[in-house]
Amino acid sequence: MRRVVRRMRLPQPPERVFTACVDLLRTADPSRGVVQRRVEPDPPQVDAVVHTTVRDRRGDRELRAVVTELRPPDVVCTVTEGAPAVRTELRCEADGGGTRVTLTSDAEGALDTFGRLGALLDTLLFASGQRRAARATLRRVRELARSA
Repeated sequence: MRRVVRRMRLPQPPERVFTACVDLLRTADPSRGVVQRRVEPDPPQVDAVVHTTVRDRRGDRELRAVVTELRPPDVVCTVTEGAPAVRTELRCEADGGGTRVTLTSDAEGALDTFGRLGALLDTLLFASGQRRAARATLRRVRELARSA
């Protein structure tokens, strides 16, 4: 399993940042190729399904994730459907006058069945995309928190 942990500090209060994390489940991000995103039911709750349409040079792809934890104003957690499953947790904690956001992304390794060598190859081949996605997610949370 690959794990990526990224943190950032925002000047907004935790409630506002948490709202941005929830809004992330229902807003597109065209700069990342996310052309449509919606959550059913809305407002989100545990077991809600997040539908995402991603467009790239190969066309459109539909992705689905399930909200597995939603604990205002602290935690939003989703798990993607399909393989490899990716569990993404956004945790908001008061930090002085602002908020510290911690994103943790745990991805199943596609090559884990090949032992340690497979796990190493998996990390080399796929971890950079996971790190890029984590950075882009935090950037989008920052944008949404500023506009909230």
